[in-house]
Amino acid sequence: MRFQNITRAILSTLEGGNCYPYPEEQLLLEINGVLRPPVGTAEFEEAMLFLNTRKFIVTVPHTLDQNLIQWTITELGRSALLQ
Repeated sequence: MRFQNITRAILSTLEGGNCYPYPEEQLLLEINGVLRPPVGTAEFEEAMLFLNTRKFIVTVPHTLDQNLIQWTITELGRSALLQ
């Protein structure tokens, strides 16, 4: 159940970003603002890997900082939120 809550919070946060990509660190801060207890790094990475593997989210390169990891939701991710 917790894993589902984490993945749903990630997708909801990304969808609420109006198609703007979220830096990975900011995304973790955002979901920790809504989930209790706070999400640990291992839980977050597991959820992100799950969502990325299923193409619900994808990385978006930053034009100025190649080391900055940013994420956005895909149409598959939006569909998953409706279920």
